[in-house]
Amino acid sequence: MDYILEGSVHCADERVRVNAQLIQVSDQAHLWADTFERLCTDVFTTQKQVARLFAQSLAVELLPAPA
Repeated sequence: MDYILEGSVHCADERVRVNAQLIQVSDQAHLWADTFERLCTDVFTTQKQVARLFAQSLAVELLPAPA
């Protein structure tokens, strides 16, 4: 395993806050981190944004699953 994606989710007053960070296992270096705050109704959009930014930090392209 080369990388770990660590995060937390906090919900309060119809809002969700997601903290995510990408850590390189070999030296515990933090390669990327971001915080997202959205309405609870936007959880899936926030999930997609976190995944996209995570993939960009690894310089990979996320493709849709085959049908």
